[in-house]
Amino acid sequence: NFLRIRQLLLQLNNYKNQSKKGNDQIDDSISALQIIKKELDDSLDKVDTVINNLMDYNDEGRKYLYTENK
Repeated sequence: NFLRIRQLLLQLNNYKNQSKKGNDQIDDSISALQIIKKELDDSLDKVDTVINNLMDYNDEGRKYLYTENK
């Protein structure tokens, strides 16, 4: 769940390693969760595009969004 990832990120940030020498397990987990969050954001954006396209198709009929130039 998207909200759980955000909550977990907020909690883990309280335990973030202050050392500049390297990352520990918390730092690595934060990095992984940030990647997951970005991918979820991208996925949700694509789902919105699908929904809007299908609603437009249903309301207005077929429209060509991309055309080939030959």
